[in-house]
Amino acid sequence: KRVVKEKKSRDEDGSTTAFKKFRGGYCVVTGANSSKGLQMISARVILLEEVSEYPFDVDGRGDPADMAEARTKAWSARKKVFWNSTPGIKGSCRIDQKWQVSDQRRRYVPCPQCGVFHTLKPEALRSDLIGELRTAWFVCPANGCVIEEHHKPAMLVAGQWIKTFPAR
Repeated sequence: KRVVKEKKSRDEDGSTTAFKKFRGGYCVVTGANSSKGLQMISARVILLEEVSEYPFDVDGRGDPADMAEARTKAWSARKKVFWNSTPGIKGSCRIDQKWQVSDQRRRYVPCPQCGVFHTLKPEALRSDLIGELRTAWFVCPANGCVIEEHHKPAMLVAGQWIKTFPAR
């Protein structure tokens, strides 16, 4: 409330429900089901949420993801486009297609015991029921070290994004 300008009717300096103005910029919220919200605005940063659910054509004007990304044309090297989604059917959903042509970075974190970098994978998760309390921990794939919840903040800070498909 401190940052976003107040919502006012008929006031071009104020915010609206889908257009929030603040010092240094603005935020436009629109859906992928209407081409109107994807036109006539230049944006340096685009956040696409649940892209796998977008229609492939909106209002006969084409792919809404492509339309949104076209809004960054004026920003060239400074643009940022974030594609976020729960994956759909492998090979036919947009998020999987983007992943296949990316450098496929993954977050590697150091084991707090041995220091070996690895990704936290569900198959390394263990749990046990002690009385009425369930405890959970990860097992380091390199040396079998126990990684507990309290280790996670330091591991994430020390982590690194590493390309798993370095040819890209």
